[in-house]
Amino acid sequence: MKKTITSLLIVFSFILNAQNLRVNEVDEFTGSVKKATKTYILGSSKSFGFLKGSIYRMTTKSEYTFYGLSVYVASEDFGCSGTRKSYITFLFKDGTTLNLSDDESDIDCSDYSSSLYSLTESDLNKLSNKTLTKIRFSQSEGYADFEVSGTYSIKELISVVK
Repeated sequence: MKKTITSLLIVFSFILNAQNLRVNEVDEFTGSVKKATKTYILGSSKSFGFLKGSIYRMTTKSEYTFYGLSVYVASEDFGCSGTRKSYITFLFKDGTTLNLSDDESDIDCSDYSSSLYSLTESDLNKLSNKTLTKIRFSQSEGYADFEVSGTYSIKELISVVK
């Protein structure tokens, strides 16, 4: 019985921490930390398939921390990333929104091009403490609305890199 309970606890702990990091590094010379989740489905749309993304954290020795969100649509020809037309808007259950409009990626017009958005502490708090219902994502060729779906929520991905 004891072995069974121990085995279940081990399996349960792996399930709770199942989000994987693609990058998990500490620079030996500078102490800088780099963490990035693997890419996961964040939402789905009947017309465009899946919105995929990952969360980044980079901390320098001087304690400056950068959080970022990299997203792309798993559909060909959604447009170019890095343009002034790129944005992502999160709609929360309480009707409020969070809009990120400064796509920091280089202009890239290839299929599945990723947009990169900085996340402030305020952004992280909203994404971590409010219930997300929909995501609108735009690149140069237009926008699409995605129902929140996927194995892990954005809140869970943020908790992994913090």
